[in-house]
Amino acid sequence: MIRMVKKISGMIFCCALIAVPALTQETRPGSIPSPPAFTVPAAAATQPLDVKAAVDAYLATVPADKRARSDAYFEGGYWLILWDFVVGALVMWLMLHFHWSARMRDLAERITRFRPLQTVIYGLQLIVAVSVLTFPWTVYESYFRRA
Repeated sequence: MIRMVKKISGMIFCCALIAVPALTQETRPGSIPSPPAFTVPAAAATQPLDVKAAVDAYLATVPADKRARSDAYFEGGYWLILWDFVVGALVMWLMLHFHWSARMRDLAERITRFRPLQTVIYGLQLIVAVSVLTFPWTVYESYFRRA
């Protein structure tokens, strides 16, 4: 029992060692292209800022093909929200249909009789299984789509 708790706490510690540096990384200067310089006419500097006019003036400087590509990419994000739900629902259906979830529960019950620890063990198994099953979708969404 104590060995199991030590193993689990070691896994949590290793995950923290991996996650903390990733969360604290800052965006490097120059990694995001800056927009072209936009100057405000001197006459407009004394008047209150009209945001819509400023945005329209900036967008007029963006080439039409790049603007169309940007709009299509942005609107594709709405479809990704739907597909994220569909992929998640499909993974959960697979877990229930093939009784993988019940097997993970049974494994957690065989490892320990302590109910809260069973929940933790099941949760860790579930996180790993869902991560593995959604990995192809995550790679597409996070890597290939952004290229």
